[in-house]
Amino acid sequence: NLLVVSFAIFAFLAGFGRELLITLRDVEGDKKIGAFTLPMLLGPSLTTWVASLFLLSAIAATYFPIANEYFAGNSPSLWVYLLLVGVCDAFLFFCAYSSIRDYSKENLSKIRNYSLKAFQLALVGFLLLAVLSLAIG
Repeated sequence: NLLVVSFAIFAFLAGFGRELLITLRDVEGDKKIGAFTLPMLLGPSLTTWVASLFLLSAIAATYFPIANEYFAGNSPSLWVYLLLVGVCDAFLFFCAYSSIRDYSKENLSKIRNYSLKAFQLALVGFLLLAVLSLAIG
């Protein structure tokens, strides 16, 4: 099922990108306890670029279901999905852009909150798409 696969790909890509940024925020604490994380290895600049690449890839994954039979012509489910996922994608794009420009601890904390909002919207969008596709098909 393309919808399930699309959601899984989105969840992995967005989740991994977000976790890189969250871990970057906690590097000082990780050093204190002797943990060795990917952001410690890559450094802050490269970590934000890698995380942003994952977030942008997650945005692309949200459009996989559009190519499927879930959307017959100009269906209402298409517009509901595009609205919710479009806002989610805007949040994720902002997170990627903002992290590259400023990877301070304060900004990464803001990004954490925005990414949670994005995930909530994506979850609702995929859920509504699944419900509407079952109701229609």
